[in-house]
Formats: sequence, C-alpha cells, structure tokens
Amino acid sequence: MRIKADPTKCIGCRACEKMCMKVHGSDAPRIFISKKDEKNKINICTQCGICAKVCPVGAIIKVDKAFVIDPSVCVGCKMCYYLCPFGVIEMVNVADRYIDMVAQKCDLCKDRGFEPACVKVCKPGALIKVEK
Repeated sequence: MRIKADPTKCIGCRACEKMCMKVHGSDAPRIFISKKDEKNKINICTQCGICAKVCPVGAIIKVDKAFVIDPSVCVGCKMCYYLCPFGVIEMVNVADRYIDMVAQKCDLCKDRGFEPACVKVCKPGALIKVEK
C-alpha cells in the first residue's frame, strides 16, 4: 500500500501536515507540502523500501503494509536520510536516548490500522490510498 499524491489537486492548505503531526504527537510532519514555480509539490514516502535495505542496524522493517522505523533500534546514522530518493526521511530530536536524533518517515498510520489520516483530511482529493 502507498499514498498516491496528485499535486494538481493540492490547494496548499497543509491540513495533511497538521493532521499528521496531531495523530503522531510530533512536532514534525511525515508529509511535506512545498511550492515550486507557483505549483504545489507533495513529498511523501512511496514505500519503496530502499531505506530498509540500507539501514545497518535493521531499524526499518516491513510491518504488514508499510516500511516502519523502530526508533528504539535506530542509531541515528542517517544512511536512510541520505539515500532516500524522495527526501522524505527526517531526523528528529529524541531526549530520552543516548543519541540526539533518530529517523522518522511515513508509516501509513500503522497505529490507526493503516488508514492514513492525511488522506482522510485531504478535502480536494490530492492524496489517495492505493494498493501497490
């Protein structure tokens, strides 16, 4: 499963980013809206799995329908961050670990039964959940 993005339908309201942060209890969204040449661009994980292949400690695994980062295993090496072809992995601060940062990316809202909140809140229909 993945989220298909149609930037031509995106109105730039950023409701998807706000909902993502809310459902994950995070200060950083796992979907990013930007503007380039007056057009909206939607950056979201395509679930390609490259990050899982390059993770040296096995912190990224496929859980049911999505590649998921286990922050308790992540050592913050940034291999996934640097090698993600879509630039959708972020390094986020963690205060309760021996390291400063861990990787974070879209997990298709696995804790919500793989019902992505960003898709649900996108009124113009720029985000659609599709089976691969």
